[in-house]
Amino acid sequence: MDEQKKSKKGKTKRLINFLVLILVFAVLILFTVYGNKVYQDQTKAEIITKQAPYSLDVINTLEEIDKEKQINISDFNFNESDFDSKNIVKVINDTITVYKVVKENPSKNSGGVLFHFADEVYLNKIKIVDYKTYRDQMINTESLVNQSIYNESESTYYDLIESATFSFLSRKYKEALQKYMVILSNYPNDVNANFYTGICFFNLGEFEQAVGYFDKSYSIGYGNFREEAMWFTALANYEIDNLIGSRHFLKRIIKEEGYYLEPAKDLLTEIE
Repeated sequence: MDEQKKSKKGKTKRLINFLVLILVFAVLILFTVYGNKVYQDQTKAEIITKQAPYSLDVINTLEEIDKEKQINISDFNFNESDFDSKNIVKVINDTITVYKVVKENPSKNSGGVLFHFADEVYLNKIKIVDYKTYRDQMINTESLVNQSIYNESESTYYDLIESATFSFLSRKYKEALQKYMVILSNYPNDVNANFYTGICFFNLGEFEQAVGYFDKSYSIGYGNFREEAMWFTALANYEIDNLIGSRHFLKRIIKEEGYYLEPAKDLLTEIE
């Protein structure tokens, strides 16, 4: 009888161990699948690979989203003190003034990563990182199929970025987009062109494209657009119902307590 009891207990113990093992494997599989999904969603939030060049025909088919949803100059992060008369470089006309802002604190620590800030030029309140000493080659603009928006076959970087900015200020996003993309064909990592290309795509309803360009609009060496890009990325992900991606950026913004802290809190509350 004792032997039978021992045998029965042994079988029961082995069965329990087997069931525990199955349960452990099931939990591991569940966490692996869920973890991969979160990773994929966060990767989608930060890096979009669908960035094949847009032809003029495709750009012309894009339609602006409702104006209340568009990114406007009032949404940008800037200090009013930057537009003091002492910073004026030139006055182009009654509505366009160029300011030069030298960064007195050229770096910011964020989560243990030190982002550096280059000097900036402003056309009105449109921020442009000052690449003057690095962008000296002429840019071929013949790829602008619609030559009516830019008459020169060649252009300096600053002439073209200035022209694109004027188009942007006039809310001619399709026109501005073509000019920014010509710059990117010559300087793929240009933070100015990447940032404003992202805004043009956002305002034209191409939110996934916008996310990809915002992701490339700042780096450790050029952190000037980082706060704006993170906030606009959160908005773009929200528009395409990628709420995990949106939360990811909103929580980073809130943790850093930067310029977009309050609107980030509001949107995160709405999502959750």
